[in-house]
Amino acid sequence: MDNILQLSIGHQFSGILLALTVIMLWTGRCFDIKKQRVPLWLPFYVIALVISYINGQINLSGLLWIGILALTCLAYVRKIYPLLSYSLLVLIPLLMALHILPGFNNLPILKQVQVSVDAVNYSMYLNLDKISAGIMLFWFLFNNEQRQVFKISIIKKALPVFAVSCMLVFSLASLSLIKIDIKILSIFPVFLLSTFLFTSMAEEVYFRGVIQNKLMGFNVAVAIIVSAMLFALAHSGTGRLDYVLVAMIAGTGYALIYHRTHSVGASIISHGLLNSIHFLFFTYPFLR
Repeated sequence: MDNILQLSIGHQFSGILLALTVIMLWTGRCFDIKKQRVPLWLPFYVIALVISYINGQINLSGLLWIGILALTCLAYVRKIYPLLSYSLLVLIPLLMALHILPGFNNLPILKQVQVSVDAVNYSMYLNLDKISAGIMLFWFLFNNEQRQVFKISIIKKALPVFAVSCMLVFSLASLSLIKIDIKILSIFPVFLLSTFLFTSMAEEVYFRGVIQNKLMGFNVAVAIIVSAMLFALAHSGTGRLDYVLVAMIAGTGYALIYHRTHSVGASIISHGLLNSIHFLFFTYPFLR
């Protein structure tokens, strides 16, 4: 927690505004300015970008990439140059999530924290590039109904898949990746906000909205399997095959939940819950 408290007021404020941006995104609410509908999340996001620019977290090229992605999303949903717009929709958010595009100076929130005694040290960043990609995809690719999650019908469909996914993920991971390690740390509230509002949101809107939705038109099974494989591939940076296999099982679970519920909100919550269970009850992120 000391790492967070040492951040400047400007850095803390930009993080709070980004969190509020995502919360407002979930509501889908808008307000009117001179008969123009303006999404409620937009002012929070714009102020967050201004503060981030002042703080040096983003520069003009980073702002340009965000603008290009917004135009790409708009072109895609309006079916303008569909092949080109979809190709860019696949590529740009991926490059932003991998922190390849220039213009972003992502802020370390936690650096090399020992969450579990037997685990590798853990770092957390306020990844403005990845979060911005998630915000754009969340707004343009999903309607308010698809963001819903707290409905009895959705919970009934999602819960069995989530329960089975958790059992499979933690059973396989316990062979080489994790062991039971029950803990409550002061950094958990920050982790909780980050995993639900930023990490899980950004990853799920990409793999469900960009990959799975597109492949659904060909074959449901192919859409689920391919999105899970790509999700696993995105988590291959550790160089551990066991970690990739566990990620593929988790990705399959999220894809099935989205298919059964038609709710990206349900897959986001499921993703965040699994991450949180992992954090609280097992070595995190994985054994040395």
